[in-house]
Amino acid sequence: MLFTSKYPSRAIPNLTVYEYLFENNPNIKDQTKSFVDSDDPSQAITYAELKNMILKLGAGLKKKFPDFKQGDVVALYSPNNIYYPPTLHGISAAVVAAIDNSCDVNTAASCLETVQAKVIVAHPDTLSRAQEAAKAVGIPTENILVFGDTANEVFWNHQDVITPVKYTEEQLNRLPCFLYFTSGTTGKKKAVIITHRMMVASSEGVVNLDPNLAQLCHMELHHSSALAGALNTCIRLGYTTYILKKFNFDVYFAAIERYRVDFVSIQPWIISHMVKEKSLTKEYDLSSLNVAISSGSTSSKELCCDFFEIFKCPILNMYGMTEVLGAFRGSSEISMKGSVGVIAPGFEVKLLDSDGKELGYNELGEMYIKGPTVTYGYYNNKEATLKSFDNEGFFRTQDLVRVSEEGCFTIVDRLTDIWKYKYYNVTPHEIETVLKTHPSVVECSAVGIFNKYDSSWEARVFVSLLKDTKDIEQVKREILEIGKTKLLEHQQISGGLYVMDSLPKNTSGKVDRLALRQYEVAA
Repeated sequence: MLFTSKYPSRAIPNLTVYEYLFENNPNIKDQTKSFVDSDDPSQAITYAELKNMILKLGAGLKKKFPDFKQGDVVALYSPNNIYYPPTLHGISAAVVAAIDNSCDVNTAASCLETVQAKVIVAHPDTLSRAQEAAKAVGIPTENILVFGDTANEVFWNHQDVITPVKYTEEQLNRLPCFLYFTSGTTGKKKAVIITHRMMVASSEGVVNLDPNLAQLCHMELHHSSALAGALNTCIRLGYTTYILKKFNFDVYFAAIERYRVDFVSIQPWIISHMVKEKSLTKEYDLSSLNVAISSGSTSSKELCCDFFEIFKCPILNMYGMTEVLGAFRGSSEISMKGSVGVIAPGFEVKLLDSDGKELGYNELGEMYIKGPTVTYGYYNNKEATLKSFDNEGFFRTQDLVRVSEEGCFTIVDRLTDIWKYKYYNVTPHEIETVLKTHPSVVECSAVGIFNKYDSSWEARVFVSLLKDTKDIEQVKREILEIGKTKLLEHQQISGGLYVMDSLPKNTSGKVDRLALRQYEVAA
């Protein structure tokens, strides 16, 4: 069954990201602050300054590197700072690749090699790693610029500006603008192609946020959620964005109070802490909050309701991933039902079971999606691109989803084997390897299960035992003891241990983790 939007399709402006954000934008006021250092508010950039810095950067880049041309890639390898936004948008006249600032040398080198970067913009905190990674892939040392030093000198210590580029409709659809990386939890990080059209469509799809608010951004700017939000939609809406360099609860809540923040985008685990650990927020005035976006993953209906009851602030569940910059239209009322909303204009969705059969209402299946904010592939990786799309051009999200007869979509789980516990990626194989050391365990499979109230993922383990096992409960206690003593904290079996006669298999003979997750749903 093919699911389509109940809303009519909307024309997407044929504009570059720069044109869309900065030319004839009624929400932008020149002297309004666009980005502010939350730790030091004297460090701020107005919208007039932001626009000028973007245009000066392009001229400075060309002067420093005369051979630099359209299609060449600049890698941004830096933690949060107020120079990140003008640099990102200044480079986007070519192609900018955002590298996770926590990457080690080998991972950074792999990312640089994937995108064939010509220039690196680093930060004092990442400089030594950037130098080693650059050396590994043959990027000259003089092609590394540093925020607060050579980058500022090259980009902005002059008076030249470039003329903004103009693209045809086909170029807007196909030319890479941003390259944002996948998490790498299933292997080598892939660079997702994000075009001008994708970014414009992403902001055009936002219909439930007011303009000219104050927002606090703690998310790392190399994440796609920050790209779509703080670095794109929030500029379009004329927000003042306070950039937090590093998250901790006290600094975060103090900033909300100090700057009378209206809008935040936060992960469910933070929401859960705010709801359950009231001592965290009791010393702070958070009454300015008007809306919170649940990003990274969706918050449960229980958590949304509890948050609203305590803080009088609605939560909007937003669906997105690096490859899909939003696809549903929701509301706080829909979020309080645990859903991400209904299909947004211009999108098509289908749900498939593990054998590729299309499913209908109230059936759990993997979501495939097509629409204006969906990438068309991975940069310099044809093999991964081909594997990620079906023969009808639908992108395989690897999300397990259910849709009600009212058309509301609920994200149930991840089909991929690896899940995230707070900031940790949990690999089932590591858990299974440890638990299989028990002599009675024949088969073992760990899956990530979503704890609705805590809004976190936890490990649930299924095992089959030797047929002659006598005392199953004793064996379970022994297995749990092995886990308690040999697994790390984020790998603990907090979702329960279940014994089955045999684990379900798909047609290729592999353990059917989808069936195990459905077992959890029915339990």
